[in-house]
Amino acid sequence: MPGYELIEEIVVPAGGQATIDFDSIPATYKHLEIFTQAFTESTTPSHVHMRFNNDSGSNYYDQYARAHGTTVDALAEGAVANGGRICVATDSDSAQPARYKIVVPYYLDAFRKGAFSEGYWYYADGGYLAAEIFALLWTDNDPIDRITFFVNGGPDFQEGTTFSLYGVPATTPTDKKLSELAALATLVGTEEFLLNDGGTSKKIAADDLVPVAHGARVYRTTVQSIPNSADTLYSFTAEEYDTDGYHDNSTNPSRITIPSGRGGYYHLGASLAFAAGTGIVYPRFLKNGSAINGGQGAQPNNAGFGPHANFGTDIHLAAGDYVEVNVFQNSGGSLNVGGSSGYDYAAFWAHLIGV
Repeated sequence: MPGYELIEEIVVPAGGQATIDFDSIPATYKHLEIFTQAFTESTTPSHVHMRFNNDSGSNYYDQYARAHGTTVDALAEGAVANGGRICVATDSDSAQPARYKIVVPYYLDAFRKGAFSEGYWYYADGGYLAAEIFALLWTDNDPIDRITFFVNGGPDFQEGTTFSLYGVPATTPTDKKLSELAALATLVGTEEFLLNDGGTSKKIAADDLVPVAHGARVYRTTVQSIPNSADTLYSFTAEEYDTDGYHDNSTNPSRITIPSGRGGYYHLGASLAFAAGTGIVYPRFLKNGSAINGGQGAQPNNAGFGPHANFGTDIHLAAGDYVEVNVFQNSGGSLNVGGSSGYDYAAFWAHLIGV
């Protein structure tokens, strides 16, 4: 799972196991998530309780709701001792484990902690599928460093039961890479870092440690008349921004062209307002003069209120590739598209999102 880091996975061995105990949870994440598939040695499905920091006191509140068929059950308990209910483990006769996702948000902050979960299980003897959600509150403000699971009433978890604990980092992968790079660097003045690269010192600009946007957003200040039943390139004559010379207002103004050194994955978007009419309007993206699969915003026109087409797509573009907006309409006559501001605004943009 992108952005998640596996902390520990516990699989119950042959002979069963009374508890699932994550007893050394690092204080290096923002949130915790646990994925489980659970059986119990009991002959009936049983609730699984969750305990924080080995607190066995009456310091928990829990709530759950269950739906199976047309039946919905809900139950709340207050001041629960030794941990609250958070999921279910199916009985020993079931061929299908109960599966849940359990979320422990903000497990290190200064407020009361808790967890919530969602999941499903099949009750073979009853012949029904149950879907459930649980909520659990622990009335303590301490950071969580231990989480324990056990089956209500004392039966063991059955062989094959699995609990996987993941940490959700507080920073994105990109932020983490930048922070790791910065940790190796020494600030030189206000504009450069001195980087130790395997014993070789290199200077890099401070700006290089900050993600820089690349792309352009262009628009048109007047309407453009689109002839009936003819593919027509839409020309954009002004720029809101253009970071690297992607667009020219006078030479090939319909194009956004990828500059040298800026190839990669791009998000394209466009917004076009059409005058009221009949038939259909069919704007679409072109790459190097050919249609891009999935990059279109076709819709019917309306004699009382012209449509506003907003559409986008993602695509890989190499340096020298160019993209355009092609417009087709079949109202029976020429049709104005775009304008200077407000509802009539027409815009086209391309942003580099990755390489």
